[in-house]
Amino acid sequence: MPPSSKTINRAKLKQDIDAIRKDLSVIDWSQIFDSRDLNKTVISFCFRLSQIISKHTNIITLKRRERAIKPWITPGLIRCMRHRDRLHMQARKYPDDILKRIIYTRYRNFCNNLLRKLKRQYDDVSLSTNLKNPKKMWRSIKDICHLTTKIQDPYELLNTEGAADAKVSLDKCNIYFSTVGQTLANSILHELQTDEKKLAAKVKPRHQILNSFFMTPTDEHEVENIIMSLQNDKAPGIDGLSNALLKEIKDVIISPLTTIFNQSLLTGVFPEQWKIACIKPIYKAGTKNSPQNYRPISLLTAFSKLLEKVVSNRLNNFIEANNLISSRQFGFRSGKSTEDAVTLFTSTIAGHLDHNKTSLAVFLDLSKAFDTVSIPILLEKLETQFGIRGVALDWFRSYLTERKHCIRVGAYE
Repeated sequence: MPPSSKTINRAKLKQDIDAIRKDLSVIDWSQIFDSRDLNKTVISFCFRLSQIISKHTNIITLKRRERAIKPWITPGLIRCMRHRDRLHMQARKYPDDILKRIIYTRYRNFCNNLLRKLKRQYDDVSLSTNLKNPKKMWRSIKDICHLTTKIQDPYELLNTEGAADAKVSLDKCNIYFSTVGQTLANSILHELQTDEKKLAAKVKPRHQILNSFFMTPTDEHEVENIIMSLQNDKAPGIDGLSNALLKEIKDVIISPLTTIFNQSLLTGVFPEQWKIACIKPIYKAGTKNSPQNYRPISLLTAFSKLLEKVVSNRLNNFIEANNLISSRQFGFRSGKSTEDAVTLFTSTIAGHLDHNKTSLAVFLDLSKAFDTVSIPILLEKLETQFGIRGVALDWFRSYLTERKHCIRVGAYE
């Protein structure tokens, strides 16, 4: 039976970082590069890494006083609250003792005022430190206003469409999430009475001669900077390797990791093992045992994100240097954001009003926009309109195709 939503998580992973680093530091990584098959190299690397991490990882049960508490509650405040509780017990034990009642009431008020003061200070610091980061600012505001809700595992999906077995239910969910985008894309092609090959053939190359995109090799310094830029609060992928642990052991694995990345860039192959995503369904609305009412969040491995960032840095630099993207593209670009789009929109409307002109705005929300992207058309555009050819194009083809995923609901997968 799935656990109740009220079940308190009392378990915690305890990892001996020093022991993990010590075992990793004595490995002769050169042995795993004897194979010319990049996929075998990655499998061997990840297997040895997971073996050592598992060896020094234990699941411990937290004592009640060690469980997660609010970040503004200091050890001194905890002692204050415990003393308040002891005074409360004394006041209840001797209800006729007025002195004990007065002492408890005064100390309770002092303790509550101190708690509110520390909470207010914590909120002020949270807001002031996130003034220049809109995403973190909104997260802080939601926390202060108690608008955030803890996401529970959707155990209702284990009974999808009346299926009695959890595995059968997850298989149905897997099929739905893997085909929903293609099904919608096929319906669009059917309405247009065409197919992907015909549309790809209509892609027109740019008139000017394009420079060819070349993926320069990476180095340990770049890989280290990308590792340190990862956020610790992001969920790990199917391998269970957290960003926090990766930062702790980066110096003992960065050399073989950089070698693997360079082999990928040189051969145009994205490792198969890093193309496996773990899907976490997030409930939206409607019936909770239907997968169509969930948003699939793909959790990728940390190594996959690192290699993606290495290529992303080169691709973004190439695109910006050759002016291959419209200046009106604000999303997913460094130094630009939706605030710039809003500013342009409002200034344009205001300018038209000043000149007695009529303005018309059309807002589009594309259903399953990323899921319905045609890979053949995308690859054709990368080659003919962006100058991505040869090994670089092979890398993007390898990255975009033959991807796999599984669904995890609690301990079920």
